[in-house]
Amino acid sequence: SVARGSRVSDLELHPATMSRMETGDIEEKFRGIKCFIFDMDGTLVDSEMNTGLAVDKLLTDEGIEHPGLDETLCYGKTWQLCVEELYKLYPQLQNTVGEAKAMDKLQYDFENAPEPSPMEKAVWAVSQAHATIGKTAIATSSNRESLTNTIGRLNIASLLTVAIGAEDYTKSKPDPDPYLTAAKLLGMDPASCLVFEDSIAGIKAGKAAGMSVIAILQRSPDADLAKSLADAAITNYAELPLDFFEKIK
Repeated sequence: SVARGSRVSDLELHPATMSRMETGDIEEKFRGIKCFIFDMDGTLVDSEMNTGLAVDKLLTDEGIEHPGLDETLCYGKTWQLCVEELYKLYPQLQNTVGEAKAMDKLQYDFENAPEPSPMEKAVWAVSQAHATIGKTAIATSSNRESLTNTIGRLNIASLLTVAIGAEDYTKSKPDPDPYLTAAKLLGMDPASCLVFEDSIAGIKAGKAAGMSVIAILQRSPDADLAKSLADAAITNYAELPLDFFEKIK
């Protein structure tokens, strides 16, 4: 099977982005932010590898050869959109498994893969966002079960104002619907929100919603593209200045 998204924790960040993150220009770039919206998989927990594993297993179990498949195809997307895209790539899949069953199988294999670790300093970031601004949310393409499980494992329920999953909106990322829904539930102008995202689909969704976006590159399927689309980029939250949240409030 193909590589499932290379770890890029040692990736050299764009020099201009790094200089901005390390200087007083932070206040200028993100001044006026009044809410924070976090993606979940690949942003708060290092779980996108499990997405690739689930896709690989679905195709293998259905007897469909898939050399060269980009297993980051479904990063940041709902299982429904994932299955729709797999049907386009492998029309024969539609003859062997229906959409609902394929979605259930992907979810089951995703949930039963090895438990993902939190992204470095992710809980710290949510805690700081909550303490300094108070309006914090998760907007994930995963379903409510995964969302609830992750919030519980990270023990961050008390730090969140809103948490939405795939059942809570109509259109999957890269459509802005998930982020616009979160902003509406927060009672906030989308332009005042800062998104943390890892996937290309999610970064596009945040920008299409009119929000500022910081790309998380540790599991990014295309770090160069992520950096070009986002307003800033970091490998993970350990690269944020300790006073980042305080300075932009």
